[in-house]
Amino acid sequence: MGIELVGGQFVSHVPLVADLGTGWVRFNGLSWANIEPQEGVRNWGQATGLEARAQAVSDAGMNLIAIIVHAPSWAQAVPGYACGAVLPEKLEAYGRFMYDLVARYSQPPYNIKYWELGNEPDIIPTSVTGSSLYGCWGNQEDAYYGGSYYAEMLKVVYPQKAYQAFDADYCNFTFQYPVYAQIQQDTTFFEERPAHPCWFNVYIPDFDSRLHCTYSPIGKGNSFEELKADAFELMDWHKKRANGIEEIPVNLPGNVSGFIFDIEGPAASPFQFYLSDSTQHFFRGALYFNTQARPDSLAPIYTFVKEDLLKMIETFQWNK
Repeated sequence: MGIELVGGQFVSHVPLVADLGTGWVRFNGLSWANIEPQEGVRNWGQATGLEARAQAVSDAGMNLIAIIVHAPSWAQAVPGYACGAVLPEKLEAYGRFMYDLVARYSQPPYNIKYWELGNEPDIIPTSVTGSSLYGCWGNQEDAYYGGSYYAEMLKVVYPQKAYQAFDADYCNFTFQYPVYAQIQQDTTFFEERPAHPCWFNVYIPDFDSRLHCTYSPIGKGNSFEELKADAFELMDWHKKRANGIEEIPVNLPGNVSGFIFDIEGPAASPFQFYLSDSTQHFFRGALYFNTQARPDSLAPIYTFVKEDLLKMIETFQWNK
């Protein structure tokens, strides 16, 4: 359950909202125009309202959805309409602003993981005032009524694809993973020690998602067929809520083979895989988002993260 709080009593009302059992609070919103009235010059002092609200919501154990509104005058596609689209040549500037904003406020004590870019931006500019808190990205000349350009904006705002090498001394394999992800070694598994030191999470803070990774040496007590059966059993467990599952075989150079399970529907883990050489090594990964499984709302994020997971699999190699 979620609620939008408005007005000057936002912070004082947060405990009352928490007592209702609410998990989400919406804030409309933070003005890009106020933070960056001059291109490249940021005035973070204009974000004190966001900071107070975010900290209060985080301290109460809830999630804040922060809405970003109002393009500065130098970036307005329709002059005089801050609620409207961003000039094409200023999308990169908007992307830099969003990158810095997320980096600044995704960490404690603010912990903002969810951002909404424009508030209901589906009307034409002339339907509202230029400073409206409603978005006005609508364009009657576009087949998607402004949606095409909004999609171009999303391409810029999403993290840029770049990769780095995983080469940890506690694992005997390597792969490429996103520079915006973090490797977190798994030191506990349901309050017990992991079965092997090479258990870890690939955590992507921008999307509050993680790929849980486990490694098992094949040998006494761990046959290849048993480990493979475990991987299919985990996939079958998630099948209970799935609309469909695509099983994709993997055959790569360097004796790396396995299966990818692309799971459609409201499953807790929409993407799983295992890789093995069938004689010594068995590696498994399962993707999780730290939110309720809603395929429609997660679809753009899942598509983006899935590219990173496929890159990881394509570059996977056993150490010799």
